Amino acid sequence: MYGAFYLVMIPLCIFMVLFDLLIREKVENLRMGMQLLGARDDAYWASWIISASLVSLFLCGEMVVIGHLLGFECFIMSPTWVLFGLLFATCEAFIGMACFLSIILYSRSQAFAANFAIIMSSLVICFCLSEPTLMRKVIFNLDTPFWVNFVVKFFYLNPCFIFGKMFSDVTNVTNSQFDARAMMWIKSEKR
Repeated sequence: MYGAFYLVMIPLCIFMVLFDLLIREKVENLRMGMQLLGARDDAYWASWIISASLVSLFLCGEMVVIGHLLGFECFIMSPTWVLFGLLFATCEAFIGMACFLSIILYSRSQAFAANFAIIMSSLVICFCLSEPTLMRKVIFNLDTPFWVNFVVKFFYLNPCFIFGKMFSDVTNVTNSQFDARAMMWIKSEKR
């Protein structure tokens, strides 16, 4: 039931480390020193994005392999490429968010506040989205008030919200099958 809560730890860890390193370089003016020595901006950003993407590629692959080896149901019953793609896309979204925030924030205290707010909101969102009835009541309900729809649209800016919603959708589809006689979706047995 709370699988998305644990799976989102990899993207959040990548975000925390990358954001901290980018802010540290910015506060200590290391990038300006590199520019004085001839480093170009595109090479600077490309090196950070490529290295963070390689780390996320390795960690997401490791998560999927370990999930299969330990026999967790969501890894066994879901297509491997779907779970890997979902994890990797979430990591890439957090990498983009870390790069963007490192550009607009100027002090270490601003960065710590933003880092803490994003991590805590992501964990709360993922924890709330792990409850399947809440997902159906809030997101798929057509009779919700305007302010609820506004908050849900605002949550789409957080990659963790999108990950939790997509993880819930994937596991609901892969862990059920359509019964033509009963004309409804029923929970599948282990393959």
